[in-house]
Amino acid sequence: MVSILGGILAFALALRALIQAVVFILSATALGVDLFGALVLVLAVSGILAPISSMGGEYLVLRAFARAESEQTLYLGQSWFCILVLGGILSLLATLFLILYMHIDTTFWVVSFICVAEIVLNRWSELLLRVLQARENVERLALARVILPLCRLLMIGLAILFVDTFSLSAWAISNAVAALIGVVFLRYQMKVLSVKVFFSSEKLGRNLVDGFAFVWGGLFHRIGNDADKVIISKLTSLSSAGIYGAGYRIVEMLMIPAQALVTSNTAKVYRSFEGSLGEGRSNLNNLLAKVASVNVVLALGLILLGGLVVGVLGTGYEQSEVVIAGLAFLPFLIGVRITLSVAMQAMNKQNLNSMLLMIFAIANVLFTWLFISKFGWVGAIASTMVVEGFLSLACLLIVMKLTKAK
Repeated sequence: MVSILGGILAFALALRALIQAVVFILSATALGVDLFGALVLVLAVSGILAPISSMGGEYLVLRAFARAESEQTLYLGQSWFCILVLGGILSLLATLFLILYMHIDTTFWVVSFICVAEIVLNRWSELLLRVLQARENVERLALARVILPLCRLLMIGLAILFVDTFSLSAWAISNAVAALIGVVFLRYQMKVLSVKVFFSSEKLGRNLVDGFAFVWGGLFHRIGNDADKVIISKLTSLSSAGIYGAGYRIVEMLMIPAQALVTSNTAKVYRSFEGSLGEGRSNLNNLLAKVASVNVVLALGLILLGGLVVGVLGTGYEQSEVVIAGLAFLPFLIGVRITLSVAMQAMNKQNLNSMLLMIFAIANVLFTWLFISKFGWVGAIASTMVVEGFLSLACLLIVMKLTKAK
């Protein structure tokens, strides 16, 4: 039964990856390298701020529902409310930053639509997905993982077909509508499962403090992953951001299988470390071996087929092949790191995990700024791989020490 459910989730995530690939190709080719570079910049800035909106609530929800804690619905309602209020404020700040500081050449409402979709709507969806993940409701989780990107594909595809001149505004509206449909679908799933989403101020201060470490962890993780696109846009051009962003997106899609493995095993890792250190270490080692082996195979395939993939994007993206080759083993490093991060969280060492991510984020920004200043957007490849490699090694050594038999 377990293998059947695992197969269902694996198939769903493979289908999700395929759908996301089609969305990416349609967006990149329809917008062109300059407008796609602008989209990469907006998504990078909103992606950096998005983890703050929930105040770490999705991790508290995951842990509470996985352990069937009595306050699980309390966490859920408070996180939902935080995303609404704080996410709205952050969306406004992101929009103002992009227009006033980054001088992005588009209207206020176009940027704000994309930011609200990423910082509010998609965070709501992520929050509700954590409930399905924690309950190990594989069928519903698999369905949701497919429905959400499928909505985006349908809306963007329809816009490309019926809008005379497909622009960033058409993409923004299509994406926002798709994100809203995803939230409605997941709210319906919660209703079917009798999971109520309601706000209560009970223990709100304590829960915000508990989630604070997770906030910083998510924030620093996103800074480490997305700051390079912002810096490239600032120091070079939006077309360079488009070239780099296209190559990075192709590599990023290959992270999905490893993320799927980690997602489907997170609740199990949490419970195993709650039981005994030996059981937790055994489950962690098995998961690490699967994540590492999958990503090595994918990296080799990406190096061999990178040129073919870039050819599909058309004129303007030829140099993205350099990005793909240089970052081919990035999914391996990130896959190992997020697996080790789950182990640290399961052992209630989220503060330590957040500290490592903070060091990584600061180092990545400094190295990226320095390397791009000297070598252009190509410098972002070197800085990303060097810093991510050291972070993964640090996480490995720390988890080995924490799980060492006494």
